[in-house]
Amino acid sequence: MSTVEDLARRLDLVEARLAGLERPLGPEAVRWPPPRWPQEPQPATVWPGAPPAPPAPAPVAAVAPSTAPDRTAPALGPSTAPDRAAPTLEDLFGGRVLAWIGGVSVLAALAFLLVIAVSRGWLDEEARTWLAGLTSLGLLAVGVAAHERRGRTDAARAATSAGLAGLFATAVTATQLYEIVPAFVGLLAAFGVGAVGTALAIRWTAQGVGALGLAGALAAPLLVGAPLDDSTLTLLWIVGAAAVVVVVHQRWDWLAGIACSLTTIQWLGWLLEGGHTPTQIVVALTAFGALTAVAVAGLEWRSASPEGSAWSPLLVMGNLLTLAVAGWIALAGWTGIGDTAPGHAVADGWLAALGAAHLLAAIAVLRSTSMSRGLGLLLAGLGVAALDIAFALTGSGLVLVAGWAAVAIGFALLARRTHSLAAYWGIGVHLGLAAAHALLIEAPAWEVGADPSPATLTAIALLVAGCAACGRLVARDRAGVLDVLAVAALAYFFAHAFDGALLTVALVATAVAAGAIAGRDLPAVALALLGVALAHALVVLAPPPALLDGLADPPSAILALAAIVLAAALTARLTTDRWLVPAAAVLALYAGSVALVSGFDPGAQQGQMALSGFWALTGVAGLVAGLLRDRQDLRLGAFALLAVASAKVFLFDLASLTQLYRVGSFMAFGVLTLCGAFAWQRIRPRTPRVP
Repeated sequence: MSTVEDLARRLDLVEARLAGLERPLGPEAVRWPPPRWPQEPQPATVWPGAPPAPPAPAPVAAVAPSTAPDRTAPALGPSTAPDRAAPTLEDLFGGRVLAWIGGVSVLAALAFLLVIAVSRGWLDEEARTWLAGLTSLGLLAVGVAAHERRGRTDAARAATSAGLAGLFATAVTATQLYEIVPAFVGLLAAFGVGAVGTALAIRWTAQGVGALGLAGALAAPLLVGAPLDDSTLTLLWIVGAAAVVVVVHQRWDWLAGIACSLTTIQWLGWLLEGGHTPTQIVVALTAFGALTAVAVAGLEWRSASPEGSAWSPLLVMGNLLTLAVAGWIALAGWTGIGDTAPGHAVADGWLAALGAAHLLAAIAVLRSTSMSRGLGLLLAGLGVAALDIAFALTGSGLVLVAGWAAVAIGFALLARRTHSLAAYWGIGVHLGLAAAHALLIEAPAWEVGADPSPATLTAIALLVAGCAACGRLVARDRAGVLDVLAVAALAYFFAHAFDGALLTVALVATAVAAGAIAGRDLPAVALALLGVALAHALVVLAPPPALLDGLADPPSAILALAAIVLAAALTARLTTDRWLVPAAAVLALYAGSVALVSGFDPGAQQGQMALSGFWALTGVAGLVAGLLRDRQDLRLGAFALLAVASAKVFLFDLASLTQLYRVGSFMAFGVLTLCGAFAWQRIRPRTPRVP
């Protein structure tokens, strides 16, 4: 046991020393770990026959943990170094504000010196330029040396930025103001200054210096007034490619926007000068558009956010809009005449190529795991929009309606597989384009009633087919709107193809079919068609004044009303709208009334007398039927009809009919109402049983 106790004590000492090495503790810290054994040695138990115990080891003095950091071995525990103190207002003003104010002041002093020297004639043009260049170069050298020796200081960066700005200003002065050196030499010098500034920005990880260097290099052709010819454009593309590499490598998203904007302004100026062949235009636009595409892809790939770079959507949309508009205008008028067929063909092909390229890029982005899905959907939407515009410019007539309907069906297939909201947007947009072209150009509403052309009917039929096909392909819970659009387009087709009773019959037949297809899910489709058919019948074929003068075309009107009554009854069976049954009964009464009045001469008093008797007879018959079947709804309807008949007899017939017909009307109404009262007395409604 003594050996075991000795090993335990040694382990405790080793743990204490390791703890002191790993975690430097202050004098106020509690000792760790606490000893597991008593401080005083306990007498060991000697068993009979056991070997003699070894001599006890000399006591080891406890080693206090050192508070000095160990510079030979790395710390294994968490770092205890104090955090860097946040800069105070005094540090901010003294270390940063003063540095940049000083840099700006030096640059302003340099400019003032040149102005004074020019105004007083101290220096000629070459001397001024050399003085400005050497001073700027000196500032740049001082800033670089101070930064490399003293570390990251704002004063060094301010001096460097002032030197770079001064060198750019020197290049501008030497080329545009004094014309001391050729523009091409000044352009190369500006490119060199920009390259130096960019290299320093990468080395120092300084976005401010990088912005100055990249912006100065990309704006060099504008600064030095270099002619925007093919050579300048080539150099600009090379500098732009280097700038894209820098901003992608450093993840400077906002500098990508500045770089793309500066290059776009200059190649747009190159386009405006004119005199370029279609090949030169296409090559230039493709080259600079590819620069922006590479910048977007690089920023997305290097972005640490799962949503990608915030600048990517702006760059993509701006790039496509600029390439599409500027390219189409330039290519459409490349022969000098804006409406030439060859120019328009090339311009439309350019739009189609842009759309196809964006679609391919969208597929690649959506399949990639390192780029955001939102960017892929944006590319797909922009590509489809460009293709739609190109298709609208190249196609015409039925080709446009058929093409857009086919694209909508393609999006419906995509929605069936992916259930993507973007696919449903594609369906809606392209069906809307097809409908707009069909309803505004091929089959406008103001031509309803005229002899339709085959193109008119075909355009509407294509729209109907597109809506119906999309409704059958998408999910059932999203097919309602498409079914409604298909039925509405079919009704519009009938309005162009038929008139009179045939139009009403076609509408009610479609209503019955819609009720059979949609059933309980979409009764509004059938009801809407029935409403349109009823409105056509009551406004055109059998208007309410026919109750006084009769129908102009009784066979057509009666056929239309009978078709509506039959369709309402069938729709009531197919859907849950049971109120269609009394509506159909009222419409049947109206049809019988106008048919009865039309059997007499227009305006004849016999017709009004017969109408009063017909309403009274129908009311009494409904009352008796309600009593026999114990149907309260029938009885209430009969009372309502008898009230209307009573009002007609006592108000209209009394004032309008002659004495003989007035007597006949009152007599018929009185006898029939007495019969109804007698039936009520004999067949009373059953008393509800009390539960």
